[in-house]
Amino acid sequence: MADLRGPQKTSFAGQVRKALQRIGMDYREISAAELAHELDMIADKEKQRLYNTMRDFIKRGEVTRPRDGVYVYKGQAAPANGNGRDRMWAVVRARRQVTVEDLQQLAGVGAEYAKEFMRLLVRNGAARRIDRTGQATVYRLTTDSVDIPAAAAEANAAKLRNIRAQKKDEALAALTAAEVSVKMARRALEELGT
Repeated sequence: MADLRGPQKTSFAGQVRKALQRIGMDYREISAAELAHELDMIADKEKQRLYNTMRDFIKRGEVTRPRDGVYVYKGQAAPANGNGRDRMWAVVRARRQVTVEDLQQLAGVGAEYAKEFMRLLVRNGAARRIDRTGQATVYRLTTDSVDIPAAAAEANAAKLRNIRAQKKDEALAALTAAEVSVKMARRALEELGT
C-alpha cells in the first residue's frame, strides 16, 4: 500500500533545533539575531515565530536564556515515561514509518541508540529499511509483534553486558600488570640508589 502522507517534513521547531545544534555546540551563547540569520529570517513576523518557539524550548528546558536576546542550547530532555526502547517502540508502532531523527525527537534518545534499535528491528523482520537517495533513511514497520523486538533486545542487552564484563576484566588485568611493573621499577631504582 502506498504511503499517502508523502515525504515527512521537518517541523519549524525541528528546523530551529537543528540550527541550534549547528551553531550552539558546547553550550555556546547564541544571540537571537545570529539564530535568525542562521534560519534566513528577515521579516519581523518570521522572527516572532522564532521567539515563540524559543519560549517553548525554554519552558521544556531545552534552552536557557542568560539575558535578553541570548540563548544557550542544552539539548532535548528525554521524556520521563518508560525507557528509551519502550518509547521508540511506541513511536514506531504509532507512526508505522520513521527515521532516526523522528526517534530522536519523539522518543528522546540519541542517534546511535535509535540506529541500533532500528537495526535490531530490521534483523528480526519487524521493520524494513527504505533507502532514499539524498534523504534520511526511512524504516517501515512490517509486523506489530511486541515479542520479537523485546526478546531480541533482551538478547542484545545480554550480549552487551558480556562484552562490558570482558572488557572490564581485561582492563583490570592490564592495571594489575602495570602495578606489578611499577613495583618492580621502584625496587630497581631503590637498589640502584643504595
